[in-house]
Formats: sequence, structure tokens, C-alpha cells
Amino acid sequence: MDLDSILSQLNTADEEESEKLLLQYNRENSLTFKFEQREETLRSKLCQSVLTVLGRQVRPSCQKTCLETLRILSRDKHVLSPVATREGMLILGRMAKLQTGEEAGDNQKNSQGDSRSDEEERVVVEALKCLCNVVFNSPAAQQVSVEVELAQVFVITCVQPAHGATRSACSHCAFFSCCLP
Repeated sequence: MDLDSILSQLNTADEEESEKLLLQYNRENSLTFKFEQREETLRSKLCQSVLTVLGRQVRPSCQKTCLETLRILSRDKHVLSPVATREGMLILGRMAKLQTGEEAGDNQKNSQGDSRSDEEERVVVEALKCLCNVVFNSPAAQQVSVEVELAQVFVITCVQPAHGATRSACSHCAFFSCCLP
């Protein structure tokens, strides 16, 4: 399916339709590491559309699919501008269950009482993978990560077991913190 078609359908799709469209895109592009330059603008728009879906209340399976799409798209350094914004990085941080300094006053939830299902845990790990790719490939995302204190949050999440960090999440945290200036 071409990107124009995906974008036009994604703009009007409900959660289930969005997930189906993105699953198809992910299947078709899971092994793509070099993208055609002529579709750069469309891929950037797809990044923005996926962030819009993630900004809504959607099921964990839809969140994971969206994050897989962003991870695939993050292989292209030239389309990351929608993600490498304060809003984009905060969305990914929330998906990764990272509470930044900026959000600390908004959410007083006790992390110790936060038990996650396997599906929710897969969302967290996928969000961490996205953050790693985006920060690795985008100096703008690196700067935003510093501004919203994502590096400190990663360290706290991995060092304090009370935050519910899994072994898989910790390995992604370590990589992420190495990518920051």
C-alpha cells in the first residue's frame, strides 16, 4: 500500500482501522533500512499522524503498532522532525512510562503500585526502542531530551527497582543515556 493511501485513510480511521493500516505498513517495511528520498515528506507526515494516534486514548495493541511504525520510520534521519519536538518526545516518554521533570507535577501516581500486563510491558519496551533510535538519529531529539530531563528519568528508572524496570527496559535505558550529549 502506498503512503498517500495510508495517510488519507489514517486521517479518518478509527482505532481499529488505524492499527490495521499500520500493521500492513510495518509488515511491508520491517526490513527496510534505506528509504526513497522522493517519499520523505510523506514519511514525515506519517510520523506526525502516528504521534496524533498515540496522543489519543488507544488500546495497548494499537500503541505498540504505532510505536513499531515510528521505530521503522526512525531509521530515516530526515523524517524525524515531528518526533524530535517537545510534544513528540513527551509522548514517547509517556509511552515508555517515564515521568519527566516537566510532568512530575501533573502525575503523582505511585510507581510501586503500577503493575503492567505483558501487553503494556511490550508497549514500554517498544517506546524505549523508539526513543533510542530517535535520539541516536536526531540532534534535535537529543537536545529536547536534555531539556525535558529524559536522561535523568532513564537512570532513575533503571537504578530503582521500585519503578518497575525490566531487564529489557534497562538495556534500552543504558543505550539511550549513551546517545545524549
